[in-house]
Amino acid sequence: MGYICGASAFLIVGLPLLGEWMIRRDLRKQIQGEPVHPNYRRYLRYHAQPKAISSIYTVGWWIAFVPVFLGSWVYCIAKYGYLFGVGLGWLPSLIVGVIAAYLWPAILVLTFAATFAITR
Repeated sequence: MGYICGASAFLIVGLPLLGEWMIRRDLRKQIQGEPVHPNYRRYLRYHAQPKAISSIYTVGWWIAFVPVFLGSWVYCIAKYGYLFGVGLGWLPSLIVGVIAAYLWPAILVLTFAATFAITR
């Protein structure tokens, strides 16, 4: 169980940090005049975002992920009992949390629209 939780934590936290480290490493190589990967400019064009947008999206990602993950994990524990809920419930909770976290801008817009429609 510890290995699985550690792997999940690496996928959630470690991969974005690893990607950031790889971009910085390639920038250092480029500044020092060392050769970089031939598709590096194409990668930066499609995957690099301005820092302000990236940091705002990341903060929103975590704000959406944590409550959805914890809420769905608690639901799994309540629905399937302690053994299956705690032991296996983290996996569907992780999937639901990641999907909701990537869609947080749409969820925010729909929340504001629903609030406006209800209070109107």
